[in-house]
Amino acid sequence: MGLPYSSTYNYFGEIKMPQVTAHESKEFDKSQNGLFNLHYRLVIVTKQSEPYLENDGISKKIKNQISELSEKYNVRVYGKEIYKNALKISFRADPTTDLTKYIGVIKRSTSVVIKNMLEQDVEGIWKPKYVLV
Repeated sequence: MGLPYSSTYNYFGEIKMPQVTAHESKEFDKSQNGLFNLHYRLVIVTKQSEPYLENDGISKKIKNQISELSEKYNVRVYGKEIYKNALKISFRADPTTDLTKYIGVIKRSTSVVIKNMLEQDVEGIWKPKYVLV
């Protein structure tokens, strides 16, 4: 019986090696107790896949907002991709970073930006769930 398909094995049972991008190098950050190299990818999708983000003005403001918030939380963002109904952020963080708080702040502040730019009453922008890998 073959191996089950998962993110580690492909359909033929061969081990898939993760792709390492230029930003995910082997450079380690130092803390008092050791070394770390923590990279994350965050995906947030709009409710009912509404295309709230297809406006270029909204996309630019969201990118600026994410950059400002990331500096406050000591998070180094190296990739921001904005699609018409999703937001993908690639970043590095310290082990002490409260990721749930950081993600909550991003969702709240970007939803305020979107609501102000759309100038219409929208009850909720983002789905309550997100993917963090």
